[in-house]
Amino acid sequence: MFCSPIIEEHVEHFILRALDIEFEQQLNRAVVYKRDEIGMILPYGYVVLPRHEVEGYEEKKAEFRESVQKRTIKGRFAEYDEVADTMIEKFGLKDMKKRTLKSLIQRFFPRFVEEEVKEIMTSIELKLEGVPLDYKSY
Repeated sequence: MFCSPIIEEHVEHFILRALDIEFEQQLNRAVVYKRDEIGMILPYGYVVLPRHEVEGYEEKKAEFRESVQKRTIKGRFAEYDEVADTMIEKFGLKDMKKRTLKSLIQRFFPRFVEEEVKEIMTSIELKLEGVPLDYKSY
């Protein structure tokens, strides 16, 4: 089973959206969705699964949330620049159309939201133009 927070038409067959947790009976309930012939995502049914607790999940979640809250502008842009370097190294990107570039970023780095993808695209443009990006002064 492939799990992704981003619905991608080329990989999905059914979509499970968590609905609720029944703590008393230790069950999870999820709605099953399926894309129809014209591309609409429609409810298909629901499933009830035994609740599965991942060891250390709550601690990892709290640690991640704390790291996101402590993240600075400098750290965020440095991460975008690292992604830009990776994309330039992997694909060259000299004469690529913006739409294609955006699709590549979204496919290889699906964790980034729309605004972050735009920032990565800006980093790529600046790097390709030879503009030095240095955040030490921030």
